[in-house]
Amino acid sequence: MKRGKASGPYKIPAEAIKADIETSKEILHDLLGKIWEQEEIPTEWKEGYLVKLPKKGDMQYCNNYRGIMLLSVPGKVLNRVILDRLKTGVDAKLRDHQAGFRKDRPCTDQIATLRIIVEQSTEWDSSMYINFVDYEKAFNSLDRRKLLQHYGIPNKLISLIRNSYEDMACRVIHAGQLTDSFMVKTGVRQGCLLSPFLFLLARHWIMKKTTKYRRNGIQWTPWSQLEELDFADDLALLSHSHQQMQEKTELLNTVSTQLGLNINRSKTRIMKANTKNNNPITMNGEPLEETDSFTYLGSTINKHGGTAEDVKARIQKARVAFIMLRKIWRAKQIKTNTKLRIFNSNVKAVLLYGSETWRSTQKTLKRIQTFINKCLRRILHLKWTDKISNTTLWKMTKQLPIENEIKKRKWRWIGHTLRKPPNTITRQAITWNPPGKRRRGRPRNTWQRDTEKETKEMGYTRREMEKMATDRKRWRSLVDGLCSQRANRHTVYRPNVGGSIEEYYRHTIYVPYMDSLIQSLESRFGESNTSYFQIFALHPGEMQQTERDEFKHIVSSVKEMYGMDNLVEEALAWYDVQKHKPLDDNSLSMIELVKQTTICPAVRKAILIALTLPATSCTGERYISTLRRVKNWLRSTMSDTRLSGLCMLSVHRNKVNSQKTELMNRVIDNFGREPRRLQFLFQV
Repeated sequence: MKRGKASGPYKIPAEAIKADIETSKEILHDLLGKIWEQEEIPTEWKEGYLVKLPKKGDMQYCNNYRGIMLLSVPGKVLNRVILDRLKTGVDAKLRDHQAGFRKDRPCTDQIATLRIIVEQSTEWDSSMYINFVDYEKAFNSLDRRKLLQHYGIPNKLISLIRNSYEDMACRVIHAGQLTDSFMVKTGVRQGCLLSPFLFLLARHWIMKKTTKYRRNGIQWTPWSQLEELDFADDLALLSHSHQQMQEKTELLNTVSTQLGLNINRSKTRIMKANTKNNNPITMNGEPLEETDSFTYLGSTINKHGGTAEDVKARIQKARVAFIMLRKIWRAKQIKTNTKLRIFNSNVKAVLLYGSETWRSTQKTLKRIQTFINKCLRRILHLKWTDKISNTTLWKMTKQLPIENEIKKRKWRWIGHTLRKPPNTITRQAITWNPPGKRRRGRPRNTWQRDTEKETKEMGYTRREMEKMATDRKRWRSLVDGLCSQRANRHTVYRPNVGGSIEEYYRHTIYVPYMDSLIQSLESRFGESNTSYFQIFALHPGEMQQTERDEFKHIVSSVKEMYGMDNLVEEALAWYDVQKHKPLDDNSLSMIELVKQTTICPAVRKAILIALTLPATSCTGERYISTLRRVKNWLRSTMSDTRLSGLCMLSVHRNKVNSQKTELMNRVIDNFGREPRRLQFLFQV
């Protein structure tokens, strides 16, 4: 039991029981033993205080409130004992479709499965009907006596559960006062540990009866169908045709009524995709409302499968959360690190909810990153006149670029999913395709296609990824290397130098360039700098002859020498990819390796450095930043000075002062007549 929870009647908090475990154990053991033998729950434990929680809409109407019951803490201890004895045995009998209140079955699994179903149905032009069912006060209208009749629960536990709900009383807290006690004859207590478990039994019983005699779901595997996706009281019925959905909806309504659950017709929605049938789905003769998008478990699902609408909604909700905390952002007595922790837990968590299922585009990523940058600048009280770059901002606040953040969340979730049994619905959804035929034209990008593309870029197959996911440490290393932050470089320009063109090139470009080139060659090939060539350890041929620990030590020293962030993490992931691969002619070429490392920017940068080491320095133009600035100016000028830097260097290197004027005129004339600059340069 967690600390810091309301104590309920008789004011016995959980902290009092945990203060002296041994004493509490002796007292509760004797008390619970008598309850177990007599099958009689104390009357005081059956009473609860009902707290009203506003949900939405006009607060003058009682229907816009939801209640939670504060129960006796010792009674919760008994419920925990009963739940632990029931959960393991009964959980194995529940359907795999139900994901609420069960271990290792988060909301993300259901959201991802439904989003993949909609996207793949759109791609394969397969008709899809989805019925988002909403129950009226599901936890309050349950008939408890019918609920416990069909499961192999021991009679002792059934008697205790029944007795705990018999003569259940309640008092409402209003304006700091308690109302008179009244009896509660239906429903389960919201706040009781057994309530979610009992509702799972109810949902299992309803869907088992609904699908017992006829299957009306979508074709999931060659031998099975997927009827629905459940999460607590949120239900999404799935069918391929109008007739199937109509039959399933009517049967579900009939079976639910038998157990005391009523479907709320005003909140139930129908979503149709890839169908021309305009006939409505009815319930009790009344049509159900149709919609093109629906908020399922907090994420917006569109009938076309896009994520732009969901991203827009998440940004809006995160903006509201950020504004509500504006007093914290303005408070000077609160440390910046504390503010950032609050931002990550209360704003960023709202923003990135369900991001594991997003099909990210550059447009959506830019919108999310822009919002985060604005929030961070307000937290740090930065103005636009401060001229702080986004890269510096991320370092100051210890934030990853949003592209890497979403990718990291996505691949972490994929790792958890691949470790599940093969018959799990979420794992099957990753590779699921419906019956149908693709439409003509370019197909839309989907979550599956993005995942397959990233897998190929890493150099793996799907089966290799499934095998790798079983090793958590190796998978974590892969994700860290895949989602490392890219190095951002910014060129700093020096002020321009006045004077003639000849003097400018002689004093500011040619001589400094040659000096830096000679100095670079002397330092590069000196005996004291042979350690710089350890960078060739990234070659696959060298990797297969090097142990992992030794390779890590070499890469760490290379990182220090070249100042490359994230090189160690990406190099270890690269090592795991290349270690067990057979070498061929292409893999022996460093140039070919550049194409294989686009997913690992730090490793790619290191290989590019290794390519330039044997020849010469390739940083002269970057090192003498004025050269690049002058060349850009020359290329954008429509005068007689529109020559490339290489051409001008050739003129000043080969001719003396007395011949410069005549030569310059001839060069300019020839250059103006030539259609391509490169051809002219080779002639000069």
